[in-house]
Amino acid sequence: MSVDEQISILSAIGFRIVHVRGPAWESVGELRRANAGSIAIGYNGQRNVAMETPNGGVTTRNLPAGSIRLNGPAPTQWLRVNSPAEMVEITASPALKANIAESLAVERHRDLADAFGWEDPIVWCFATRLRQAATGLAPANELYCDTLVRKLYERVYIEQFGGRPIERPRSESGLDERRLGRVFDYIEAHLAKPMTISDLAAVAAYSPFHFARAFKVAVGFPPHAYLAVRRLEAARRLALRSHLPIEQIAENTGFINVSHFRRRFRRELGMLPSQMRRSVT
Repeated sequence: MSVDEQISILSAIGFRIVHVRGPAWESVGELRRANAGSIAIGYNGQRNVAMETPNGGVTTRNLPAGSIRLNGPAPTQWLRVNSPAEMVEITASPALKANIAESLAVERHRDLADAFGWEDPIVWCFATRLRQAATGLAPANELYCDTLVRKLYERVYIEQFGGRPIERPRSESGLDERRLGRVFDYIEAHLAKPMTISDLAAVAAYSPFHFARAFKVAVGFPPHAYLAVRRLEAARRLALRSHLPIEQIAENTGFINVSHFRRRFRRELGMLPSQMRRSVT
């Protein structure tokens, strides 16, 4: 572990969440291992990271910022990361994975399979909430985290391994994937502009009342919470990848003023945008 590396761990009977933020590194006699059957997100993106293959060889990969990595039954051995990195890794216990996989009829995929570069806004949202819990940036108890971990694995089993969604009464059903996709696309395209429940409901062709409920059932969070984390992620990426003034970043991502933006950024991510920018230079 590098002296500049910051590691936060939140562990309970059913799960383990690890958040890491640190500089580039190369393993010399020290193995860095990703847990088998885990779900991870790298927030900064990486080029030509090196890892050991199951047969003992070495391969390199590019990992886009914000993309999802699934680790299969064999732990992944990391050998080199070429630029400052931030990631969160979530691992459900064997018993919890077995329980969720069985309920979705994908028992043989309970330990997942290796996958890189996948993107899914719902998985991203769950993982980001768990990152906040692990780092102490948001209040969370064991029940809250257990619920998020369950929803996270359910989403992965359904989207990546053909799991059968749990049937709900019609009155409790959420937005279907087509409508949900339209809403996600609208949000990403209009982050800089004010948005109301009525705006999003119109995109989904729902009434505002029914939209808010159906969105929360489908995503796990109310629309305003999802919008807030997407705006913050867009701001984080601009802080890291652009030379835009902080005031312009706040405006481009829909924050009402720069003071509110800085407060929210520090509360959710643990540092000011200017500090995050300096951390990778």
